[in-house]
Amino acid sequence: MLKGESSENPIKNVKARVAEIQQTLPPKLEIDPFLDRAKLLEKAVYMVVKNLIEGGAICLSTSRYARSPASKARCSGP
Repeated sequence: MLKGESSENPIKNVKARVAEIQQTLPPKLEIDPFLDRAKLLEKAVYMVVKNLIEGGAICLSTSRYARSPASKARCSGP
C-alpha cells in the first residue's frame, strides 16, 4: 500500500489475487487468510463516525444549555 492511499483498494486487490491463485491449487489445498484487515477497517471507521456524532451531540447540548435563559438565572448572583 502506498503512503496516503486508501486501504480498501489493496485489500480488494489481494482478495482478487488470492481467488485467482486458489483456482490453480490442488483440490484439497486452500488458502485460509488469518488476518482480514477489511473487518478492522470497517470497525475503525464505524467507531470514528460514532464518536464524531456523540461529540457533536454533546457540543450542541452544552452550547444550548449555556445560552438558555435558565442557565443565566442560575449563574447570576443574589
